Amino acid sequence: MNKSIVMAALCLAGLAAQSASAQTTALSSNGAVDIQRKALDTALPSTLANTMKAMGNDMKAITAQANNSQSNTSSAQLTDHFLLMAQHSKDFTPDSITSLPSSEQAAAKTDYDSMLDQQIELGKRLKDDFTANNNTDALNILTQMSSLKRKGHDAYKP
Repeated sequence: MNKSIVMAALCLAGLAAQSASAQTTALSSNGAVDIQRKALDTALPSTLANTMKAMGNDMKAITAQANNSQSNTSSAQLTDHFLLMAQHSKDFTPDSITSLPSSEQAAAKTDYDSMLDQQIELGKRLKDDFTANNNTDALNILTQMSSLKRKGHDAYKP
């Protein structure tokens, strides 16, 4: 079996095993995204592509249930996972950046990380809205996140 698939499965299994309260603590209002990360490091995807795929899967699931306030607990948990993957994606440098002249790479990586930081901030607000059963605002944030994703992919996806 593909090592990446196994790693992704381990990550999802590990997150599923955590209680909702542990996840809430993990991503509390202080913004500590890399909570319990040491315990999860072995289960994080080993490539940027797999990390982004996990983020995409989370967003598809969140978007599909965002109108249903009965799914808000699930949406908040999916958002926790999205936030973990978004933070983890900063551990990688896209090929489009490494292929730039060395004099341009640092600025491009800073911009890439900044876009991810914006996604993380939006994701925190998204989770707060799901927790508060404010699905109208959550839908607006999802629109902003989708727009930022397109901007990031236009700039850095090969």
